Amino acid sequence: KADAWAAEGGMIVCKSGGGGYLLTEKEYGDFELRFSYRWSKAGGNSGVGLRTPMKGDPAYAGMEIQLIDDEGWEGVHKFKLSGTQHTGSIYDVQPATRQANNPIGEWNAVRIVCQGTKVLVEQNGKELVKADLTDHKDRAEKNHPGLKRAAGHLGFQSYNIRVEFKDVVV
Repeated sequence: KADAWAAEGGMIVCKSGGGGYLLTEKEYGDFELRFSYRWSKAGGNSGVGLRTPMKGDPAYAGMEIQLIDDEGWEGVHKFKLSGTQHTGSIYDVQPATRQANNPIGEWNAVRIVCQGTKVLVEQNGKELVKADLTDHKDRAEKNHPGLKRAAGHLGFQSYNIRVEFKDVVV
């Protein structure tokens, strides 16, 4: 849904959510991705697609690192998040070990490193996930074939509200 995305004041913005994924043209295998993001209001849900093909759901055909308002989600949406739905988690695969979100309206700095089967996710200087995808072979065989991908596109996702990204470096 390209019309949901825009460039504003040096930022990549999904104006109102529901924008699907905005993917890179180039494919990446081993990489370090750094960016900052912030929510416009409480209850936000977004993500980062890694090593994903152009077709299919990046959370399963590739992998997705979850970005969500951990603190405000339940109050706004009236349901509790599962362990693998928290910020920094490899969605539906490996839960984050902690939350490190800044308050709504403030920027959150994220660093993601993928090297072979190793995935590291940090937010605001704190390690959230340090995973080896070979530990999740059962998930790859059942419903996450993307965990076996060595390369693919990177991208941002927006599910429900305005989200802003800046300082994107690969």
